[in-house]
Amino acid sequence: MKAELRRLLLGTGSLMLILFLAVGCASIPPQGQSVQGAWRLVSWETVFKDGTVTHPYGKTPTGFIIYEPSGWMSVQVVRDPMPPVPASGHSLIGATLEEKSAAYSAYYAYWGRYSIDASKSKVSHVLTASLLPHEVGRTYERTFSIEGDRLLLTTPPYRSGGKEAFNRLTWQRLPSELRP
Repeated sequence: MKAELRRLLLGTGSLMLILFLAVGCASIPPQGQSVQGAWRLVSWETVFKDGTVTHPYGKTPTGFIIYEPSGWMSVQVVRDPMPPVPASGHSLIGATLEEKSAAYSAYYAYWGRYSIDASKSKVSHVLTASLLPHEVGRTYERTFSIEGDRLLLTTPPYRSGGKEAFNRLTWQRLPSELRP
């Protein structure tokens, strides 16, 4: 009886281990397919339903998105061309309202938690803080794909100027020697 019980437990344990490994491995993206890491912005395109493409932050914006293994993320984007330095010097404290507005309009940033649904190729950003106060607490879902060293993030469709559009952001993985 003990030998049969031991055989059954070992057989069940092996089956459970195989199932655990199979289920666990199914949710792990292939090597190099993880969004984790630091990425440099290559392009930000707004694509309209009629095929028109615009570049809301210019043709060559500067930006970074970082996905930490701990589940935190951060994104920062600066328009190209960057606004001029305020006439008052290096600080916005003495800048005119127009200079402050130009600086504010040329920059976008938020940070918070993220989660991945690999089965749907979706990443969700849950905003803890944002340059735009009305975004705090929102969850932004993006479709993602990774091709080589490129990460493509696509927003769901939305209305812009009465037209349907979506944003497509292309990021390039930073080499490890450039990571903090």
